[in-house]
Amino acid sequence: MREHDRRAGRAVGVDADRPVVRMFSPLLRSVAGTAELLAELNEINAHLSFVRLFWRDSMVIAATELLATSLDQEELAHTCDVLCDVADYYDERLHHRFGGELSFDRRPDAR
Repeated sequence: MREHDRRAGRAVGVDADRPVVRMFSPLLRSVAGTAELLAELNEINAHLSFVRLFWRDSMVIAATELLATSLDQEELAHTCDVLCDVADYYDERLHHRFGGELSFDRRPDAR
């Protein structure tokens, strides 16, 4: 398995019969998986294409998968853009409503 970290998340290559590139970005950490949060993630997912949001292990994560054998540079770049845009759009909105810790703080004074 190979992993490639980026500030927005991580891409993981999975060795299998049909190799897959799994890309994900944590939006929130230490957030409770309440019924309200899960309902909100479900509602968001109903409007998204090519990416999904889910709660696991006290984190909200944005994720997508691509078939590695047919992957080209344009598809990978587009997928990175979509994943980052979704993460950037929903992280602060979900944080404001449900709490938890932002995975990537974009304030100028943040590390």
